[in-house]
Amino acid sequence: MRVLRILAGYILLVLLGGGLLAPWLYWSGQWAAHELPGFERLAAASFSKYVSRAAEFLALFGLVWLLPAVGLGSWRSWWRGGARQSLRRALDGALLGWFSLAIVAGLALGFGARRWDISLSAGEVMRASLGAALAAVVVALMEEIVFRGGLFGAMKREWPLGWAILGSSAVYALVHFLETPEWKAPVGPWSGLGALPHMMAGFGNLTKLIPGFLNLTLAGALLALAFARFGTLYFSIGLHAGWIFWLKWYGIVTDQAAGKNDWLWGTRKLVDGWVVFPILAILTAFFWFRRRTTDALDDAKQPTDRSGGFEKLA
Repeated sequence: MRVLRILAGYILLVLLGGGLLAPWLYWSGQWAAHELPGFERLAAASFSKYVSRAAEFLALFGLVWLLPAVGLGSWRSWWRGGARQSLRRALDGALLGWFSLAIVAGLALGFGARRWDISLSAGEVMRASLGAALAAVVVALMEEIVFRGGLFGAMKREWPLGWAILGSSAVYALVHFLETPEWKAPVGPWSGLGALPHMMAGFGNLTKLIPGFLNLTLAGALLALAFARFGTLYFSIGLHAGWIFWLKWYGIVTDQAAGKNDWLWGTRKLVDGWVVFPILAILTAFFWFRRRTTDALDDAKQPTDRSGGFEKLA
């Protein structure tokens, strides 16, 4: 239970620490927006967004404490392999992620649930594409380091692989239900802690939790299985980046069609409808089977590795 206590402390550090750090980031952003050119957008950002960013910052840098505490050692094992093999796995993952959500987007557009925003100019579409690509790389890299390398890696030390996948994927899904509501009150030193309950309001909305929570849990499981399958983060980062690109780009270049069922087709977020569920379920089942096949072959060739690492799954 030692690892679970450490994980609980890590999650509390991220949430409470993010709430305490957010006001200072907000005040710094307001100062920068008024004093420095090019920072004007910081003044318009919701205070809840600062709370989210502060928590993400602490989640990433908190791994410096978490990894040694649970006995995972250095980060180097996540990145081993030659440059060509690593790039190939990242590109393979990106293609799988891109095509899997392209199917969902194509179905939504084909059945009229979404429509192209024809008011956008070619320049606006290009900027949206570049912005989505940049966000895909940054978000995928950060979230895979935190959720797969850190959280899943730590749970794998305590639990069997299946439970570690389920637990880390559930946390991953729940985090994505944190909302960023508008904060109308003056920002004080404790405002970040006060904003946390409002940001968790989405947990009480059943239509958002289902199927959105199930889809995100499957997505997290697929990413964790890819990490366990290959032993490095390259494929998972590519897969995640392929998804993020569609989530960002699809929401900009398409509009919702009136009278369509968002529960079935999803909204601009793309992954909150039932249509994406069977695709993620099939991919997860395939990777689980491949993981089991690889384990069986490895176990037949070499002694069981009880070190708790991922090397035997590579």
